[in-house]
Amino acid sequence: MSKNAIPITNSQESDRVLANRPKWSSASLGWQGLTLEYRCMKAGVIPEIYTPWHVITFVANAPKIPNVVRSSGGKQWSGEARLGDAVIIPAMVGYGVEWDTELETLTLVLEPPDLATAIDEAQDPAQVEIIPQFSQPDPLLYQLGLGLKGLLENGEQGSRLYADTLTHTLMVHIMQHYTTRTTKPKTYKDGLPMVKLQLVLDYIQAHLDQDLGLKELANLLQLSPHYFSHLFKQSVGIAPHQYVVQQRVQRAKQLLKQADMTIGEVAYAVGFANQAHLNRHFKRMTGITPGAFRRE
Repeated sequence: MSKNAIPITNSQESDRVLANRPKWSSASLGWQGLTLEYRCMKAGVIPEIYTPWHVITFVANAPKIPNVVRSSGGKQWSGEARLGDAVIIPAMVGYGVEWDTELETLTLVLEPPDLATAIDEAQDPAQVEIIPQFSQPDPLLYQLGLGLKGLLENGEQGSRLYADTLTHTLMVHIMQHYTTRTTKPKTYKDGLPMVKLQLVLDYIQAHLDQDLGLKELANLLQLSPHYFSHLFKQSVGIAPHQYVVQQRVQRAKQLLKQADMTIGEVAYAVGFANQAHLNRHFKRMTGITPGAFRRE
C-alpha cells in the first residue's frame, strides 16, 4: 500500500472522497454482511484509498469503454474498464483510479467476518486472504450484483431474505474462486430432520409479517446460511425465500376475504413491503391480482 493511501472508515468519508452520493444504497435495509451502492459518476479521479471491508466494483453503464489509470501499492498502470468486469479490492489494500468518461458503478461492500463464515461458521476471518483482481470477467458475480441492485430499483425493500440469499451465493462464489486457500463446501443428501424442519416452518409462520433474514433462520438450527439453504431446499423443494413468499401469498388469500382490511393493509400484515410488492408476487403465483381475487 502507498504511504499516502487514505483510510476510509464510513460511508460519509467515502461520499466525501468520491464527491458523490449513491443513487441507490442498501445501507438502511439491514442486509446481512453486504452493502450495495450504485453511483452515477462524471470523469474524475479517486486517490488511493483503503477500507476495512472487501470491495467489489463494476462499471455497469458508460457511453464508451472507459480508459483508466489504476494505482495500488505504489504502482500505476493503464488499461480499460470493460462493462461488467469485476474489480475486487481486499480489506486494507490500497487502490486508486482515474477514468475519462461519465459512467455508472455498482459497488458491493462486504464485511470480512460474514464473508469468511459464509460456508464454515468456525472459519477465522484472519485466515481468509482475498486475491486482488483489477479487471476480472465474471458473469455470475456481475449477475448476482445486478440482482441485488434490482431489489432496490424495484422498491422491494421487504425482500431481505432474498437479498441475503443472493449475498450468500455471492460470498460462497468469492470464497471458492478468489481466496488463496479455497473452501470446498460439504454436500448433504437427506435434508433437515423433521423436528428441525418443523421448528423453522413454525418460526416462519409466527413471524411472517416481519422482514425475515437468512442468518436469522439458519441460527435457529445453529447452521451456516449456506448449509441451511442447501438442506432446507432438499427438504421442502424450494429455497427459503421462495417458501416465505409462497406462505405470504397464502396468508394474504385468507386476509383478503376479510372486508375490513384494505389491500395495502393486507400487504403489510403478511410481510410485503407495500401493495405493489404484494401485487407482483400474488399475480405471479395465482395469475390474478389481489383486487380480482377479492372480487371473486
